[in-house]
Amino acid sequence: MVTGSNLRIAALVVAFLTVMPSAEAQQTRPPAIESAAAFKGGMQTGFITERLSLRQLRVWNSIERIAFAEDRSGHPLHPKLRSLWHWVETGGHAIYVELVDRKDPAIYHAGTFTVEKSAPMRKNQIPVLRLYLWIIDEASMGKEVARPDGFIPFKGLGKNERYAQVVGHELAHAALIMDDPDYARLCRELDEEAAKFLLQRQGSSIRAAYDQATQQLLSRLKSLTAEVEKPAQAAEVEIWRELLDGQHATVAASRGIR
Repeated sequence: MVTGSNLRIAALVVAFLTVMPSAEAQQTRPPAIESAAAFKGGMQTGFITERLSLRQLRVWNSIERIAFAEDRSGHPLHPKLRSLWHWVETGGHAIYVELVDRKDPAIYHAGTFTVEKSAPMRKNQIPVLRLYLWIIDEASMGKEVARPDGFIPFKGLGKNERYAQVVGHELAHAALIMDDPDYARLCRELDEEAAKFLLQRQGSSIRAAYDQATQQLLSRLKSLTAEVEKPAQAAEVEIWRELLDGQHATVAASRGIR
């Protein structure tokens, strides 16, 4: 979710792409107590939660319960979210999870998916899914944050459901970045263009006028951002609908309504 000045938009782009029933709902397994990662070929795969504190791990377990919630018939209440979770846990991928609850005025986004290098001289890449909990908790649900199609992120959702929606958005980015070379190339291009924009603006006042070249670069940045965000936002809307439908199914189940 990006709002504010054009300079803020560009900064967020860089930060994002440093590489972006009739019974109570049940779940098919208990939430992880430690890391949910498995070992494949001697390497950890799946979600790696070793960076989480015990309190943060409880939050992550709550998100996982939502991803694996089922109706009495054993059907997933949130199939899109479940499918993205399944992609991580069965596709041989390893994604570190971080939940950030320390406020930082420089942060404006709800979550990121980044690919970090393990050390300056090493080629190993470490995918990291990061949620900024306070941003999600304090996000507005008013009309002022509605997207052009009218969608208002988080509307009608509870706290942990909001977290789950952001996880789904970032996992949609992750699946494309890690499995689709064309999409990964597009993300790299956006990263490079955003870095170029910020380099051009270094030393300039935030209110300084843009010359024609900078305006063209900014236009290109907006176009690339829209292209990169489109599939993740589509997945997010689908997950949001699933979460609302899941609420209704759970309420119906508690009242014994078939």
